[in-house]
Amino acid sequence: EFEQAVLPSASQLTFSKFDQKARMVRERMDAATIAERHQKSLADRETWFEPGRDGMGWTHLYHSATVALAAHNRADSIARDLQGPNEERTLTQLRADVMADLLLEGVVGDRPEFGIRPSVVVTVPVLAMLGHSAHKNSAANGGPDLPILEGYGPIDIETATKLAGAAKSWLRVLTHPETGATLSVGRDKYKVPAALRAFLQRRDGTCRKPGCNRPAARCDIDHTQEWQNGGQTAHDNLAHLCPMHHDEKHHTGVTITHLPNGDLEWTLPSGHTYISEPANRLPTIHDLGFDAA
Repeated sequence: EFEQAVLPSASQLTFSKFDQKARMVRERMDAATIAERHQKSLADRETWFEPGRDGMGWTHLYHSATVALAAHNRADSIARDLQGPNEERTLTQLRADVMADLLLEGVVGDRPEFGIRPSVVVTVPVLAMLGHSAHKNSAANGGPDLPILEGYGPIDIETATKLAGAAKSWLRVLTHPETGATLSVGRDKYKVPAALRAFLQRRDGTCRKPGCNRPAARCDIDHTQEWQNGGQTAHDNLAHLCPMHHDEKHHTGVTITHLPNGDLEWTLPSGHTYISEPANRLPTIHDLGFDAA
């Protein structure tokens, strides 16, 4: 059953995207034991040192995805704030230096303000929070609707419920499979409304260029058919693209086609086509009512 669900995507997705999809399907197919499996694995949390060549080495942290991701996001956020015209280090080098400073000194240089934690986004199906664990998502998702930790994937409902009621640094997004959402404002507005932006971020998950894993939160929202050429501000004409692939789309011969199931078909100047699947196949305008105001 698992192979039947994932193998059709093997010829269309890059390794990293296929790995994400397979992990998502696996968790949904075995959703009944996700909390038990997480607690068992959490007991194995550890950190270890691995020596490298040329006087280098790695420090590894194996922990709950929520903790490990929050730690990474904190280092990434601080590193980005440190970037500037007088900073010679790359973003990758800055992340490493920030994490070392925090572990060794508790602060980054002489900047104590970097003790603030960045947001971590967890999307929680409201029916699951209310105890309706038997609720089924669409058949394409292969099983029960599970909470999604942005940047990681499915997590157990107990952990998600704790996060949904935790400190202000956690952004809670509640979804309901039968309520409306702002999916289009047509030609009335160029700017993407907040509700539609949230829908697109939840749907896309990452940059929609095949093979790119930059989180949607750090991408641009692009009008596939450009606004000045009659394109609408609608879910089926909008997609997240990172700055590099946004430029590629506008300054090369690449064309993008939105397919009815949420996929994007990329056609390169060479004629080759590639499919970009959304992180989550959400109900579309044909399934939900929406407020276009």
